[in-house]
Parts: sequence; structure tokens; C-alpha cells
Amino acid sequence: MNLAGLAFLSSTLFKITGIILIVLSLWELREGKNKKKYLVFMLTGLFLYLWLANALCC
Repeated sequence: MNLAGLAFLSSTLFKITGIILIVLSLWELREGKNKKKYLVFMLTGLFLYLWLANALCC
């Protein structure tokens, strides 16, 4: 596998992981028990999806 393929694969995995963390954070907010966990999941998910995945792809 070349470097471009590896960057695409890792970018895709970061996006999928980011979406999963965002959904988990919304579930935590819905439950309303631990708002710190909501904040950690949301910020980590947004970081993976928006910043890290885009930095690898371009």
C-alpha cells in the first residue's frame, strides 16, 4: 500500500471514529448523567472528524 492509500484509509477511519464519538456524546447528553463525558466525547469526535481527518487528506 502506498502513502496516499494509507492517508486515505486513516482519514476515513478518523472520520468514522469521530462520528461514533459525536453520536455517543449526544447519547450522554440525552441521558443527562455525566456532562463531562459528553464534553470529552464531543470535543474528541469533532477534533477527529474536522481537523485531523482533513489534515491527513490534503
